[in-house]
Amino acid sequence: MHHTQVDRRVHVTRVDTRTLWVTFESGCVGCQGCQGACGLAPGREVALPRSLLEAPVAVGDALLLRMPAQRLHHLAARGYGAALLGLFGGACVAASLAAWLLPERDPNAAVLTGALLGTLLALFASKRPNVLLVREGS
Repeated sequence: MHHTQVDRRVHVTRVDTRTLWVTFESGCVGCQGCQGACGLAPGREVALPRSLLEAPVAVGDALLLRMPAQRLHHLAARGYGAALLGLFGGACVAASLAAWLLPERDPNAAVLTGALLGTLLALFASKRPNVLLVREGS
């Protein structure tokens, strides 16, 4: 069965002028791609930009976090691809710098450090919210 969107029921736990904190009520509805391994497990609190929901919202409100399934799969591929690119790119840059700046030293530590930093940078850069918040029943 092919679903066109992924919905997650959430409850608002905190609100300020720029941030909206929500807690996930249940597992995914529609995707089933990760079998709950995406880190958005029930009970987990996540901070989202307040601009995702234009209507007034209060603590305790029930909302749906909605994303097109195709976009979710695209973001997952981009996230894993970015991590892989960061891993190899960081290692290559570090190896080149180590060979240029410290030719008499073993480059293994630099390569490992570059791979780790490249991966972390790529993962950090790929984490951008791309969801829509709607009132339940909308």
